[in-house]
Amino acid sequence: MKKSTSLSMLVVGLAIASCAPADHSKDAEALLSGSSEAPAAGAFPVAGGAHDLPDDSARTIGADEAALVAEEVADIYRPFAAARSATITIAPEWDSTASTIAAVIRGVRGWFVIPRRPVLNPYLTRDVMRLTVCHEMGHFFAGFPFSRAGNARPTPDVTNLGTFLASEAQSDYFATKSCLWRVWAGDPDNAAYRDLVPPEGKARCDAVWGYDQDRRDMCYRTIVVAREWVRWKNNAARYSVDIATPDPTVVSRTNYGYPTDQCRFDSMVAGALCAPEHEDPTQIPGLLPSPITGLYGHHSVASEDDSRRSSCYEGFGARPACWFKPDMPEHDCGNGVGWTRCEEEDTVLATCTPPDGESRRQCSLGCVRFEDPELEDEIYVCAEDFPPDEDD
Repeated sequence: MKKSTSLSMLVVGLAIASCAPADHSKDAEALLSGSSEAPAAGAFPVAGGAHDLPDDSARTIGADEAALVAEEVADIYRPFAAARSATITIAPEWDSTASTIAAVIRGVRGWFVIPRRPVLNPYLTRDVMRLTVCHEMGHFFAGFPFSRAGNARPTPDVTNLGTFLASEAQSDYFATKSCLWRVWAGDPDNAAYRDLVPPEGKARCDAVWGYDQDRRDMCYRTIVVAREWVRWKNNAARYSVDIATPDPTVVSRTNYGYPTDQCRFDSMVAGALCAPEHEDPTQIPGLLPSPITGLYGHHSVASEDDSRRSSCYEGFGARPACWFKPDMPEHDCGNGVGWTRCEEEDTVLATCTPPDGESRRQCSLGCVRFEDPELEDEIYVCAEDFPPDEDD
């Protein structure tokens, strides 16, 4: 098996779900033109009745204001990027429907955030946009565990990248742990969320942030906005997540892709409740090559250890088990490059890939050797993955 040796561009996009057959194209057209006649819900359900949200969490914004908010967040992180000889550019593509928003690395340390047309829906507020862009900043700054989505392939050299894009849920965690409080610091609106946060959220914020009223207020605000963010993501009036009903999933290996909405919300709540031992925004936590593969972006014990002080491993601020597996081992598969073989009378394909280790898969048409004279190693596959040509 050959190791990957190059990576010219990294792209991670935030997918937006379509939850209803309703046509929101007119809403997007109005928001593109600068109109915001379709208001986001301005009442937040809490124990004892609904309360009005502050304007930044209640008023729908259009394309121009969304771009300005993105610049506001980017301005906070530009000095940190500059310390790594990188630049941050907000580059809207409002005519594109490819995804809601993407984090892209182009050229030599050019870090781009690209908001697209699906960002614009009736639930996009200034605070939702801030959280969304904080998530994209997370792809650049959050570090371990790293993404495996899109073109984010492990690479032996990050000289031209300046980072390696973080995974989706790690970027969610970073957004609320490291970014939003920097955006909201000193905002007089923060105090309003004392009456808006659900009781369970308030209790957790109070337990973590104690006598620091400013951080407590921003923690309350984060939990409220995180729930609004899920509503925006799904373009749906109904709330689909709840702090009282966390995702019960316990993963055996870290999920590098998109977890469930509840799991992502749980991660955002955890981020708001994490007071890390150490955090330096100019350093990328865990940006080390795997000792086994020599590639950046691969899981390794060394990478996790390097990132440990910038996250929480216990208490309310620990990353949830619905996506994160702490202290996960690494595997060299005995030869450093991996192997495949057939087991259980050729009904099961066994695979070992460094540094992830072994996996097994049932083959409906049997496990067979892949015949290719150009391959030096013996490769085995499930027969159904390589059906015979029609002419055979």
